[in-house]
Amino acid sequence: MRNKDHNQEREESFPNLEGAISNKSSYNVLEAMHWLSGRQSGVSTGEIREWIQKEKGISWVNRHIQKIIKNLIDQNIVTKESGKYYLSETIYSIIDEVIG
Repeated sequence: MRNKDHNQEREESFPNLEGAISNKSSYNVLEAMHWLSGRQSGVSTGEIREWIQKEKGISWVNRHIQKIIKNLIDQNIVTKESGKYYLSETIYSIIDEVIG
């Protein structure tokens, strides 16, 4: 029951973000990054892959993760520093607006 409640809470936290992202794979990557890190800590590709596999039960996205992240970087949604990926301030402003 806790997992169901936790998953529902997660879905409710992102009601507008999914529409702002062009596809579900990108959304899954961003959701993983949000739940794995705070504003101060970045995440690795491996951590993102593991979270998506465990939480979403999706393995096919893992093969395309570098391409997805590159696309998100090109859109200024994700940044990369010292080998770690961070959500951009653009996304945090959306999250802050949604979550309050």
